[in-house]
Amino acid sequence: MIYLRYFMYRYFIYFIFLLNGGQIMSQELNPLWETHFSFDNVNNIESRDEYIYASSNNSIFLYNNQTSELTQLTTKEGLSGEFISSIYFSENYNKLVIGFDNGLIQIKDINTNNIFSIYDIIDKATISPDEKRINNFNEFADNIYISTDYGISVFNLDTLEFGDTFFIGINGSNLKIAEVSITEEYIYAACKDFGGIKKALVNSSLIDFNNWSEVTSGSYSSILSLGNSTYFTDNNTIY
Repeated sequence: MIYLRYFMYRYFIYFIFLLNGGQIMSQELNPLWETHFSFDNVNNIESRDEYIYASSNNSIFLYNNQTSELTQLTTKEGLSGEFISSIYFSENYNKLVIGFDNGLIQIKDINTNNIFSIYDIIDKATISPDEKRINNFNEFADNIYISTDYGISVFNLDTLEFGDTFFIGINGSNLKIAEVSITEEYIYAACKDFGGIKKALVNSSLIDFNNWSEVTSGSYSSILSLGNSTYFTDNNTIY
């Protein structure tokens, strides 16, 4: 029931943004320039405190649910303009993390209003360009676990530096990870392209693919842990 309410809440927020799309596009950020971005296709959403963060294809907008104020974040404010594939807001660091289809990561520091661009994944020559897509972010123990089309990378939001990368396919091969979920004991990975649901002890050597086992086969798009239960979906059924 909690999980269903979570999904209902997300779709309700999507509906709010679709109703306000015209208002967002009509706002001008200064008297000389006007941005023209499509805000009618919300593909990611985050809610923290009084703010709701949502992304469309190449732009982000913020909605203050106390004042009903809408704010745009586009290339004019420092976004790359590339296709946004995932966003995440860290309450611990007060930073908005933005992932792109080409592997770029941008971080907006809410305290300073600065935007930092992280090119490590883009510049990684050993990873094919079509495997660099950022699919999801999950924060655990001061690190961000980045789900990508090659595996899982760990990124520290304090130092803005990468840690280990986990290639958890057969014999340590690349595997498309849609999303991860972490509990006190286990880390779970929902894998695309029939990679199944994989898990490992969170305190084990996650870089060793032998420590990852398959819970079930199939292709999955999302995973979430609540209390002692973990839920995952293939877009048709919640397990």
